[in-house]
Amino acid sequence: MTGAKTNDTTVINLMRMFMAGEEVS
Repeated sequence: MTGAKTNDTTVINLMRMFMAGEEVS
């Protein structure tokens, strides 16, 4: 299930970016 692992990583990256953006704002 390589796709699942990659998807999880993408979600984590997006979440981190979103949280970082919220902090900056």
